[in-house]
Order: sequence, then C-alpha cells, then structure tokens
Amino acid sequence: MSVMLVSNMTKSGKSAICVGLISVLIERGKKVGYMKPIGNALVEVEKKLVDEDALVMKGLFSFSEPLEMISPISYTEKLIQSSIKGEITNLQSTITRAFAEISSGKDFVIVEGAGGLGTGSVIGLSNSQVAKLLDLPVVLVASDKDFVEDDILTSLSLLRYEGIRVCGVVVNDVPSYRVEWMERFLDTLEVPMASIIPSEPRLRTVTVNEIVELTGADVLSAHHNLDGEVGTLVVGALDSESSVRSFRRRKDAVIVTGSGRSDIISTAIGCCVRCVVVSGDHPPDRAVVSYAEECGVPVLHTR
Repeated sequence: MSVMLVSNMTKSGKSAICVGLISVLIERGKKVGYMKPIGNALVEVEKKLVDEDALVMKGLFSFSEPLEMISPISYTEKLIQSSIKGEITNLQSTITRAFAEISSGKDFVIVEGAGGLGTGSVIGLSNSQVAKLLDLPVVLVASDKDFVEDDILTSLSLLRYEGIRVCGVVVNDVPSYRVEWMERFLDTLEVPMASIIPSEPRLRTVTVNEIVELTGADVLSAHHNLDGEVGTLVVGALDSESSVRSFRRRKDAVIVTGSGRSDIISTAIGCCVRCVVVSGDHPPDRAVVSYAEECGVPVLHTR
C-alpha cells in the first residue's frame, strides 16, 4: 500500500508527518519505504545537489536505497529550462522506475510531494501529475494559516477535477482556540479521513545545548544553563540603547554578534537573554565572560 502526501503550500509540515507515519509503521513491524520524486529542497552534499528532506529521511531511518532513487528528480532552474526546450523527455520513466524499486518488498511506501500543489507543473510533474502517474491516493496537508478553509476547498476541488483520489485531510499547527471550529469545518468535507494536529510551541524552539552541538561552538560561561530553550534569533548589530529595548522583549533569544562588539555582548548579558553566540578569531574579553558567568548567561564562541 502506498500514499502520497501533498499540500496547498510549502512549509505545511509534510515532512514531519512523513516521519510520524514511517515511525508508527516501523513500530508495528511493517517494511516501509520513502520517496520524494521531485526534490525541491536542494542542498549541496559532496558537490552534488540532493533533496534535504530525502537526506534527513535516509539518515533517520537508514533506508538502503541511494538518494538518487529516493529523490530521483532535482528541481533546478537548469532542469526547468531544459524541459521547456524539449531536451529532457524521460522524467516520468525515471520516477516510475525508482518507485518500482523502492516498493519492492515493502508493505507501505510513503511518498512526499514537493512544495505546493503546483510545484513541478512546468516540467509536467506537478503533485497531481505524480500522484496520477504512480496511481496513488493522496492526503492533503494544510497548515492553519489565514483563510486556510478556502485553500483546502480549492485544493480538494483541483485534486478531484484531475481525477486524484483524496483519502484524507490533515490540518497542522492548529491553535487550541481553533480546534473546535476546525473539527466542525472538517466534518463538512467529503473525505474518508480528517485529522487535526494541535500547535505545539516547543517544536519551534531549540535548547542552547543543541546550538552548541550544531555549531561546534566553545562554551565560555554558564555551562550549567545549557538546557534553556531558544525561540528567537537576533543579530546584534544595533547601538546599545536600541539593543536594550530589543533584548528585553526577547528573553528567549539567542544573540549573534561579533567578538569585537563588547557593548552588544554586555548589553545582552545584562538583559538576561538565553545565550550569546560570538563569532570571530578571538573570544570576547575576559571581563565580559566573567560578567556572563555571574549572570548565568551562556556565551558561545565560534570561529
């Protein structure tokens, strides 16, 4: 069995839902595959462009298939131009071959769409066209933004007009005060399954310790305070007076500034921000580090 997750917009939470689905299926003893046919979130790895979502999924679940199979089409400007010129004609067969190999021996394959519904249209491989090509039912994922109800109804109309089987709708990131209303709205939709994922503010934060691990920074002060949650990033390039007003409004902030800006660093420490990340060849003055230790504010140094 296979299903494709598509969305009315980018950044709707498709990848996170894919992680959840795959995790649950594996826990239940199922053999699961993952595929993102059109790679639109491209990053460079070893001088090759690969889809970041595919890279993360392969790392998380140790899929044996190569990235070139998990995400066989890299959605680049060069590909778009070549396709318009008629220079590339085998894109559909590339996807169907990869899907056949990934599906072999699997109980389930979770296919992730690229971007919004229209992504890939210019090369003849929109999300709807990919779903039709692979004969997959779809789950529509929508993030609860302004007028999301209109977007959902429009997306459902488009999918049904194109002959796509819609087996469910998931509305992601729904604030608590909107849950009851969203349930009522979803009840009006003619879909087999409808679900709501409530907002979880903690998913938008990282800890200071996670910043240390990600950046490889040296911790210069307040080693005991690395569990604090960071919700805001502020680049400290203001004057001291403006910085005070800004930093006081953002107690959960990480302040990023240069090692030569002792005034900004000291101001941030005095405002008891969550942490300060200092970049440069040399760490900040010892007096500044001692002040940070006294105030319990971690100062991280990266080169």
